[in-house]
Amino acid sequence: MNDENNAPVGIPVFIDSLPTMSKQLPRGKNDVKQYLLDRFNRKMPLMIKNYETLGPVLLPAEGFLKYLLEARDLFVEGFDYGAVALCGMVADSICVVITEQRVSGEDEKKRILDLGYQKRIKKLNKLGKFKGPRTAELLREIGEIRPEFGLVPGNGGKVVPSRPADIEQLAKELGI
Repeated sequence: MNDENNAPVGIPVFIDSLPTMSKQLPRGKNDVKQYLLDRFNRKMPLMIKNYETLGPVLLPAEGFLKYLLEARDLFVEGFDYGAVALCGMVADSICVVITEQRVSGEDEKKRILDLGYQKRIKKLNKLGKFKGPRTAELLREIGEIRPEFGLVPGNGGKVVPSRPADIEQLAKELGI
């Protein structure tokens, strides 16, 4: 209740009825199937455009590959926020793995792991723990997109295309 006039205070909510569509619609699963196909087909031009922006890449089939492939799929299907978030999580995880595998001394590892993302990259780069010459740069670029999950401050709120190509290039340089 609002204290000033004792009127109820409204709270905007979103009711997601999509999961119950098969029970609510007359033809059940067939209607849901058609709905999903129509949705997919409407997105096809964007998906083709996004797919064409990705370049070829050769990645080892271990480590973070499944996450990179999922980030690519999210990007292709137009889920920019999800792609950016997943790329950011992978990039952060890569820094943790590098710290754990390539830094000597538990105290030094803990100091590095306690740093923020960008400072961790800077410290690992200063210690020469990255194998590829562009690893730190690629990690920083991914981190610059990540804070707003796809929004870059000062760009008028436009969604920045996620950059799975950067994370794929990074994985290639790291040999993961």
